[in-house]
Amino acid sequence: MATILDVAREAGVGVGTVSRVLNGRERVAPGTRARVLAVIERLDYSPNLSARSLSRGRTEAICLLVPYLTSASVNARLQGVVEGLQSSGRETFLQIVDSVDQRDRAIASIVEGAKPAGLLVISLPLSDNVMACLREAEIATVGVDVALDGVPSVTVDDIEGGRLATRFLLDRGHRAVAFVGDLEDQPLGFRSSQNRRLGYLDALANAGIEQADEYVKSGPFGRASAHRLTRELLTLAHPPTAVFAASDVQAFGVLEAIRSDGLRVPEDVSVIGYDDIELAPYVGLTSVHQPLFESGQMGAGLLMARLRQEEVENVSLAVSVVERDTVAPL
Repeated sequence: MATILDVAREAGVGVGTVSRVLNGRERVAPGTRARVLAVIERLDYSPNLSARSLSRGRTEAICLLVPYLTSASVNARLQGVVEGLQSSGRETFLQIVDSVDQRDRAIASIVEGAKPAGLLVISLPLSDNVMACLREAEIATVGVDVALDGVPSVTVDDIEGGRLATRFLLDRGHRAVAFVGDLEDQPLGFRSSQNRRLGYLDALANAGIEQADEYVKSGPFGRASAHRLTRELLTLAHPPTAVFAASDVQAFGVLEAIRSDGLRVPEDVSVIGYDDIELAPYVGLTSVHQPLFESGQMGAGLLMARLRQEEVENVSLAVSVVERDTVAPL
């Protein structure tokens, strides 16, 4: 089913122009109006009539665009956002995105429906075309854990975080250091795992260590996949003495695989994760801490400042290693 974004893209115009054609407004050149109408007919676009009636005005609500609500790191950021918006008095609603199709439909409903006053995007990359649509719809937008074109954001340097994790292992004598992360081809465009891998590779190179391709494992995000990839590492002729997992959730799978092979952590294999989610201290996981809750709070603050038409700047938060029980000197 076509959306207003599809019509705008095919007609080579902005979403606002399509909206003006649909609403019969005069501020559209005849040639442009004819082109838009032709695309609407060709795509068999059927706008949401109730949304169209509401779109003539603007709500004071705030929309939170969130991927994978089951993700521990996303949930921690979302808790910070909710805390930060608590005193705003504004209605807040969620748009949850688990696929490209859901993302496109969510954006279409935001820009063509009862437009929120503000949009806070957590971790989800958006194309320049989508950002242009949001600007044309005059929706104040802020990114949390994602840098978005032309709008303020709260981010961390995942490449530096990858360096920190790897240097932490190198400083403890490990030279055979493996990496377990996400697949590179991410339909929704996530890059955190790839950036952490870049930091890992950079730290090894700076230490004069030639990275072995067999030590880099990628798979679908999750504990089960990380478990399988770690079993592959442990069957190598020269298995790693340490593993850097791109997230704590994946680190849990790494720990399970090592222990299921009868090996000890950290005596036989050291493990470091990333995120420092709420469960990490309970399993004694050494992890790269990023301020998840605080990033959400700050993102909410930036959005409220934008709605007050104040000047705001990007915020970059520091990461650090929290040492617990899963890393030992070699």
